[in-house]
Amino acid sequence: MSPSAGFRLPDLRWLRTRRHDGGREPAEVENEHQVRGDARKLEEKDRDKLLYSPYLRRLGGVSQVVPSGLEQRMHNRLTHSLEVSQLARRIAEGECEKNEVARDMHVHSQVAEAAGLAHDLGHPPFGHVGEGALDDLMRSYSNPRIDKRDELHFIGGFEGNAQTFRILTVLAVPNTDPPARGMNITRRTLLSVVKYPWKRDAGDPVGQKFGAYRQKWDEEAFEWAYDDHPVFRSPECEIMDYADDVVYSILDICDFYRQGLIDLEGMYDEAKFKEFIMKSLVTPHSPFEGAGSSDLDWDILESVRVRLLSHAPAAYDGSSSIEKSLGRWTTAVMDDLTLPENQELGSPRPFQLVEYHESKLQGKDVWRCSKITPVAEESLKVLKAMTWVYVINVAFDLAVMKRSAETILRRLVWYFDWSIQEFKLGYRQHKNILAPYIHLINELPDGREEQIRLAADIVASMTDQEAMHYYNVLQLESFA
Repeated sequence: MSPSAGFRLPDLRWLRTRRHDGGREPAEVENEHQVRGDARKLEEKDRDKLLYSPYLRRLGGVSQVVPSGLEQRMHNRLTHSLEVSQLARRIAEGECEKNEVARDMHVHSQVAEAAGLAHDLGHPPFGHVGEGALDDLMRSYSNPRIDKRDELHFIGGFEGNAQTFRILTVLAVPNTDPPARGMNITRRTLLSVVKYPWKRDAGDPVGQKFGAYRQKWDEEAFEWAYDDHPVFRSPECEIMDYADDVVYSILDICDFYRQGLIDLEGMYDEAKFKEFIMKSLVTPHSPFEGAGSSDLDWDILESVRVRLLSHAPAAYDGSSSIEKSLGRWTTAVMDDLTLPENQELGSPRPFQLVEYHESKLQGKDVWRCSKITPVAEESLKVLKAMTWVYVINVAFDLAVMKRSAETILRRLVWYFDWSIQEFKLGYRQHKNILAPYIHLINELPDGREEQIRLAADIVASMTDQEAMHYYNVLQLESFA
C-alpha cells in the first residue's frame, strides 16, 4: 500500500461500510433501523457509540500533562477530547460551507466530531510518560513468573494511536449478532482516527509513531480498513489532527498560566520573546529543538508574537476581570487559528482541505489533503514550546516520572499476563478482574505474544488511580 500516481478518496458507499454487517449495504442497514423509528445516519450512530463508550469515560482519570487528580480545574484526557471533538466539528462545518474540495470529498462534520472523541482512547495511565514506559516494556518483554531466564519476547512496542485502533477494532464489544470484536463503526469513522496509516516496521526508530500493531487481529482490521488502497489520511482525520493541535496548544497554556508558571503579558516584550525562542532551541522535545537561529523565519515569528501576545492577559490573580481577559484571549487565539484574518478581502483560512497530494509524515510516504498557513504553523509551535520551556522541563522531573510509571506498569503487566495464563489453565481465582476480557481470552490466537499484548491492553485500559491502586494491592500481597 504505497502512494501511486494520482489519488482520489474512495467512493462514499465504501467509506460507509461497517465490518460486521454481513456484507449488507449501508443503506440497507439504515433502513432496518428506520423501521424502528431510528432516523440516525450510520455516522451519527458512530459518534453516539463513542460518546457512551466506557473507554471514553475512562479518560476522565488519565493525565493530560499534570497527573490526573492533582488539580481538579486542569484538563484531563476526557475534557481535552470533548474540546477537540467540538472544534473538529466546527472546522468541518466551516469547510463544507466554504470549500468546494471539502464538499466534493463529502466531508461529514459528525465523523470529524467522532474522531475528536476517539483520538485519545488509547492513552494509557500516566499519559505520554506511561506510553513511553509501556513501549519500552513491550519491545523487549520477559515475565519472571512465566518465561525462562533470558527469554525475551519482542511484541512490537506500545503506541497510543495503535492502541486506539485496537480498542475500536478488537477490544470494544459491539452490539452485533453473532458477537464480533470491535465497535463496528463505519470504515469512514475508523479511518478518521488513523493519523499514522502504517504498521510498525522492525527498523523503525524508538519513538516512531504508527497506526496499528502487528498482532493477528490488528493486522486483519487494518487490511480491512484500507482494502488495498494507497496509504492516505482521510479529510476528517486531517481536521481532527489540526483541532487536536489547536486545543492542546492553547488550553494547556491556560492551565499553566493560572498556576503562575507562564507570563503571557511579559512575553509580548520583544526581547523576552526572542530570549524564549532561543531557549526553546535547546529545550528537549520543544518543536524548535535542534534548529539554529538562522533556520528560523524571524519575520513570521514577529507576526506570531504580535498576533498571539498583543492582547495577552496580565499576571493571574484569580479575579473575575482576569478570568474574562483570559477568556477573551483564548477566543481570539482560537479564532486566529481557525478563521481567516479578513474574509471579505479573501484572506486564506489558517487550515483548509485541498486536493490529495503526496507528502512525508514521520519519514513515510502518505497521501494528504490539508494545508496550514506558515503563520498558523509557527503559532502552534510557539504555544507548544511555551509548555515545554516553562512547565514540563522545569516543574516536572520527567526521568523520575518515567521510572515510577515503568515500575508500576511493568508489575501490572506481569501480573495480568500470569493471570491470563492461569485462567487458560483452568484456574478461576482471577475471573472477576478478567471478566471484561474473557471473550477475548477464549479466542486468543496461538502464540505467547498475543497473550502479552492482551495483558498490556488490560493495564492500558486503567485510569491513573486504578493503576496505582492495583500496584499497591500487589505490593501489600508481596509483603504479606
